[in-house]
Amino acid sequence: MHTNNLGVIYFVQSENDQTIKIGHSTLGGLKSRVNELQTGNHQKMKLLGIEIGDRAHERRLHLRFKKDRIRGEW
Repeated sequence: MHTNNLGVIYFVQSENDQTIKIGHSTLGGLKSRVNELQTGNHQKMKLLGIEIGDRAHERRLHLRFKKDRIRGEW
């Protein structure tokens, strides 16, 4: 597998209200995905970290933190 196609789970935090988005991307597409999130948000966004994972892993993380969800995916 080419590393650019490696699936990753990312954790992005809004610096003002400290909300965190958990999402999925490829390693090669991660930078553009974070830039898309920044463009759609007036608050400064910070990439906290990534881990290797697929969409099923992302869904498990969303279920794990469901009680902490504020709005939509945040």
